[in-house]
Amino acid sequence: MEKLHEHGFPVPQRLADAADHVRLIGSTSTPPESPLPGDPDFARKLDKYVTAHAKWLAEREAYAAMLDDAKRVLTQISVESFDEVLGHVRPAFTDAAREWTESHRELDGVTSLSEAASADIDGTAVRAWHRRTAAAKRLTSLVDVLKRMLDPLVPGGWRSEQTACLITEVPAGFGGVLASDIRGSSAPDGQRRYVALADHGFPLSLVDSLDDYLARLDTMSGE
Repeated sequence: MEKLHEHGFPVPQRLADAADHVRLIGSTSTPPESPLPGDPDFARKLDKYVTAHAKWLAEREAYAAMLDDAKRVLTQISVESFDEVLGHVRPAFTDAAREWTESHRELDGVTSLSEAASADIDGTAVRAWHRRTAAAKRLTSLVDVLKRMLDPLVPGGWRSEQTACLITEVPAGFGGVLASDIRGSSAPDGQRRYVALADHGFPLSLVDSLDDYLARLDTMSGE
């Protein structure tokens, strides 16, 4: 939810409630304080402490089970809330994608800021370079919002081709090639994913829904 707050996107109520539930359970049980040796009433307090500590251990086990259940519900609701969050992300993504695509087209093969500086005399290429850099940062930040919502679906961690399916349609059997091209790209940090997609002629196209994303994954894997 931190990612949603960072962008000023509204948090779905069910998701907020589930997160509050997790926080409440996680902060409930605290251990009792043990008596200090030398206390004149140490023996009586020790007996009370042992009783209280045994109770706390039982409560902690119960709270741990409740917390596990609450976290499972939270991850399920996170995935179920994807389409709602996607609707809030889409306008910002569309603007950033348009800005990136237009500035990348203006750069026309320029691969470094120094190249951009010598590409013309009026600074057009340099301005395009900085616009593309800013647009890529916005795109990545927005994609990270969506990835966080779907983290429960990728317990092994996100691969580059899985991320790509959020923002373009990858042809069947092309995931490995795309992942390799992204890793081996000579584009600046933060640009490699988008430059690799552009080099292959894949337009930036945000998924329509969770079902659309899963369908894109199936297509990419050839299923």
